[in-house]
Amino acid sequence: MSAYYEIKITAENGSGKEIELVGISEEGTPNAINCKIKEIHIKVDAEVQEANSRSSKIVNSVLFTIDVDESTYKQCKDLMDWALTSKGMDVYRTVRINVQNENHLLLRSFYFKEMFLDDYNEDYSEKGTTFTVKLLQKPGYASEFKNSTTPL
Repeated sequence: MSAYYEIKITAENGSGKEIELVGISEEGTPNAINCKIKEIHIKVDAEVQEANSRSSKIVNSVLFTIDVDESTYKQCKDLMDWALTSKGMDVYRTVRINVQNENHLLLRSFYFKEMFLDDYNEDYSEKGTTFTVKLLQKPGYASEFKNSTTPL
């Protein structure tokens, strides 16, 4: 099954640069960047595998890998710049992800508030160049995570 992705990252106060990885055009057809998104992993995990603390120690994370080429250079740079931000209002951002099937039916929609860029990797090999980003949600904001089968 083919899937089409849309990832939007915005600063809470509007001062940071919006980062868009949109794999679906406004007309509902895939655009060039869509073929570059290799994978997206969304994880809700208990920090400590202990049933009594689960409700207060949940960590939400997003990991995605994208091919680097002329259609993704700008996003690659913007994400690396965000990774290097260590203070101020731009550290924590809102992340929205939409996943559609090949018929452009929305399968899943995700909303994370207060995410920060934990890891940024660029990998160069004979197979090509990719960048992988790991985002984590700020502790205490697990209840701010939303997911749906309709747009969030």
